[in-house]
Amino acid sequence: MDKKRAVFITPTDMYDLYGNGGVKGSQKNYKLIQDYFGKENVDLITFPRKTDTIPPQNAITFKRTNSKMGQLLAAIFRCKVYFPWQERNIVRYIKKKKIDLLFIDCSVLGRLAKKGWDCKTIVFYHNIEADYALNKVKNEGIWYLPSYWASKYNDMTGLMADSIMCLNTRDSKRLHQLYNKEADFLLPVTFSDEFEEKKTTTYYKREILFLGSLFPPNQLSIEWF
Repeated sequence: MDKKRAVFITPTDMYDLYGNGGVKGSQKNYKLIQDYFGKENVDLITFPRKTDTIPPQNAITFKRTNSKMGQLLAAIFRCKVYFPWQERNIVRYIKKKKIDLLFIDCSVLGRLAKKGWDCKTIVFYHNIEADYALNKVKNEGIWYLPSYWASKYNDMTGLMADSIMCLNTRDSKRLHQLYNKEADFLLPVTFSDEFEEKKTTTYYKREILFLGSLFPPNQLSIEWF
């Protein structure tokens, strides 16, 4: 009996050990897929963002739209991570693998869900990308309008997958509010507890810990609080 195979495709630098919350979520999702199918039966596709992080040996990489002009051009064609002319090669590579599952890690790649796959497809919504992009338009100008349109398109086409996953009930309800479809599954971000109490040197009677990446919305919200 042939072993089942999967492709995990993600826009995050999930091989960056010091990555943000999205990276940590992708790392967890990837491990879950590996645990189920077996490490040797899962192909990883990434779009490297940085030049100083090294993808694992088993990763297949495609060029990312890193420059602002490149991102604008891709967004005009309703792409978020890669240029539209790359899509044929991405789809061709995946179809050659004859897989049982395509796990699309983030709805910025949602347009891949409509490519007529011969396997099960899952799209994991890290958040509602259209809402995030619209906030960029409101706060940083109309430069981000193409990004908003592309985000909305990818959010919508991602819903064509066999299964939809969200982080929480709030995102699932927002999907329904915008596109009349809720998540099939909820999968919150979880982490292994690696805290070492013996390394702490200062104790306070009252304290609040905010755990998150140094990401402008996070910084602004905690400063406001």
